[in-house]
Amino acid sequence: MVSHIMSINAQELINMAHKRLCNQASKETKEVMQDICKQIIELCPYMKDVLVPLCVYRNGKCTEMFSCKGEK
Repeated sequence: MVSHIMSINAQELINMAHKRLCNQASKETKEVMQDICKQIIELCPYMKDVLVPLCVYRNGKCTEMFSCKGEK
């Protein structure tokens, strides 16, 4: 178990979610980011539409080298 404290602004959190929720991220990375996003959305429900994988944010367009096929 590791304790971790982050100090980031909303834009940094959005950028992090875009990458860490992608299907290209490891299972463990996605799980941690999903937990973080869940807690943020409980406090700030208006962030729900932006704390998503980048392909979802871009309406299905994946920009990764090996596409995740733009999961929606």
